[in-house]
Amino acid sequence: MIAQGNPEIRKAANALYVLSSDPELRFRYERQEKERMDYESKLADAFEDGREEERNAWRVAFADKDAENERLKSENADKDAKIADAVAENERLRAQIAEFKARSP
Repeated sequence: MIAQGNPEIRKAANALYVLSSDPELRFRYERQEKERMDYESKLADAFEDGREEERNAWRVAFADKDAENERLKSENADKDAKIADAVAENERLRAQIAEFKARSP
């Protein structure tokens, strides 16, 4: 597995594992990602069609959404800390397992 050969990739894979195991975090991420993709698609359509008023309306609407997303990110700081703790615990356990294997005949 690639993650075993690179500590940074392993760290990211562990964080992803923790994130994907929490349905609430996964739902929030998926919702934010969908909103971002919708915004980019609608803005691109407005630019292609040359609709200045619509572009400005979308910019304002999504500036509000960006502010809301930033507020949610700051509220979820404790969840980020839990993820970091889980990743650190995972690394600690991996080290213990490796030490145990090294001592075993």
